[in-house]
Amino acid sequence: MARYRNPCHKPHDGSYGPASYETDVKPTEYKGFKIYHVHNMRFDCVIEEPDGLVCKMQMAGINGAHRYIDNFWAKQNAA
Repeated sequence: MARYRNPCHKPHDGSYGPASYETDVKPTEYKGFKIYHVHNMRFDCVIEEPDGLVCKMQMAGINGAHRYIDNFWAKQNAA
């Protein structure tokens, strides 16, 4: 089972989701990320950070997840 942090979580506002997500889904690896297809229309883009696994973005399809990750690395490399 994978557990990863939700960086949008706010302890006093449940509309931002739980503090962490858990799933038994086997991830797809893509450019250093793990992509978890956790729901029919939800793909979690997760990366390892010094304090553990973090969900950086939730996308509605695998192509959107790939696009997000490509843009993430393009911004990191542009600095």
